[in-house]
Amino acid sequence: MDEPPTDGGGEPPADGPAPKRRRHPVRWTLLALLLVIVAGAAWIGIRGLLAANQLQALPGLASEASTAAAAGDYDAALEAAGEATERAHVAASLTGDPVWRLAESIPVLGENLAAVRILAAGVDELGTGTLEPVQERLGDPDDLLAALRPAGGGLDLAPLADAAQPLASAVTTLDRTQAELDALDHDALIGPVGEAVDRFDDLVDETRGPLGAAADTAAILPPMLGSDGPRSILLVFLNEAELRPAGGLAGAFSLLRVEDGALRVDTQASAADFEYRSPPPAEIPASTTELWGESTMGFIQNVSYAGQAEVSGELVSAWWSERYGEAPDTVLFVDTGVVRGLLGAIGAVDVPGYGSIDADNAVDALLIDPYFAFETDPEQNAYFAAATNAVFLALLTRDPDPRALLDTLAQSVREGRISAWSAHDAEQSVLAESLLGGPTARLSDAGDGAFGVWFGDATGAKLDTFLGVSLGAATSVCRTDGLPETVVEVTLTSEVPADVLEFPLRYLGEGLSGVPLGWIATDVAVAAPPGSFYGAVELDGSDAVVKQVEDAGFPTSLAHVQLAPGEQATLRFHFVGAEAGEFEPTLVHTPLAWDPDVLETTLDCR
Repeated sequence: MDEPPTDGGGEPPADGPAPKRRRHPVRWTLLALLLVIVAGAAWIGIRGLLAANQLQALPGLASEASTAAAAGDYDAALEAAGEATERAHVAASLTGDPVWRLAESIPVLGENLAAVRILAAGVDELGTGTLEPVQERLGDPDDLLAALRPAGGGLDLAPLADAAQPLASAVTTLDRTQAELDALDHDALIGPVGEAVDRFDDLVDETRGPLGAAADTAAILPPMLGSDGPRSILLVFLNEAELRPAGGLAGAFSLLRVEDGALRVDTQASAADFEYRSPPPAEIPASTTELWGESTMGFIQNVSYAGQAEVSGELVSAWWSERYGEAPDTVLFVDTGVVRGLLGAIGAVDVPGYGSIDADNAVDALLIDPYFAFETDPEQNAYFAAATNAVFLALLTRDPDPRALLDTLAQSVREGRISAWSAHDAEQSVLAESLLGGPTARLSDAGDGAFGVWFGDATGAKLDTFLGVSLGAATSVCRTDGLPETVVEVTLTSEVPADVLEFPLRYLGEGLSGVPLGWIATDVAVAAPPGSFYGAVELDGSDAVVKQVEDAGFPTSLAHVQLAPGEQATLRFHFVGAEAGEFEPTLVHTPLAWDPDVLETTLDCR
């Protein structure tokens, strides 16, 4: 019998089973995982470097495009924007694959990878979703500008309508991209990535407002100008010789008929054609009447006391409907500054029987001279109607530089010289939130540190072209609770000539307000940011008698000033902020015939 092998070993039988080898599945798994990680890191690293190289060029290209566009060199602007789009598209393709997205889950590193991907995709979408479609549909920005230039009695609305969708998409992309970036942990972003995110934030700050306005304009302007059928637009001319918070009193009215961009003047009227109404023909916010006086709102001249163009527009529409049996589709308020800007773009116009009006003499020709040249209201109204027709005819028949025309209109909108209301809900919802929404809309748009300075004539005269205005503001943090204190300083100067008492009596207000002839009486209201607390109001260093009203959500203090010829007075309105911390106050003010001077206002801790 064979002996079994001893423990000491020995060779197994030749025909016996071979021993099993030990396997290492964990080791192989770890090795494979390591290889995947190394490959993935290399993949991400290489693609990240390539993407970064593309993205680093974008700020310079964006600046180049902006500078060229501002100078009117649209070929250069499009070339720079096109290159930026191409680079962003490459970066987006490098950062949009599944491996990159998976790596975004890695702590710290992932936030940076996500930021790079979001930036690349956002800029790529802005270019391919906005710039390229606009170029395809319009061919060149000059084509859009030319279409907006009146010619042959009308406007070509098609290019503007074609631009509406890509512009709206651009706004959506900007908002979504910024929201995605805001959701990241910015403390985890490394230097170059954090700087890129900051640059994008700056881009949004610079472009979101203008881009949103352009998108809104492209959406609502074509139907307002009759692309979907006949419309009516009631032009209301505001006269800054007698100030109101929104500009001046509503003195002259022109109804325009418009269809598919073709415009014509229909009916013209003056404030004298509308009766006093008590109560007014449309609803007025209680805070408006409390601040400015209930009795004033029964006159159509005073619709511009309201801080919202919606209120003013509904009032004018109701008065017009009662008088002429038709409610306008749109009410458009413009002042002398708008006319002056248009004359600068289209050139001087001749008013038959009255002489020439240009950008240099527009204020005198429209706000001063008529009260000396014409003894009766009908004569004066005929002059305003003739001047309106002359400017309108020149606008439709001449060939002005479209960029100059749009620039002056844009400046007028920024200064609050143009506001609008629409009877159509979809259009009005856009107008109410835009700079065309009136004084309170402009104040809201100006930011958390903005204060409004509004003026209302209390003389009943036409002397506010002789009212010198200087404005300033300062903030300091002196309180133990850290709340900021702000002072808004308003200096008014009567610059009426020495022979003011020789002016026509009706130019001086005929003394009906109780103010001495030749004096200028003004109500000055300052609106503070929502939540602010009222402080003292000083008139030349002494406490002033004030009204304090929360108007449209803005705490507002109002004081009254009367100036004899040559006199000057200074008001200082104090407010305490709702939240601790310093800020830089900004001012939004009633549009004036002349730009106000700037005061070097200070506020020292006591």
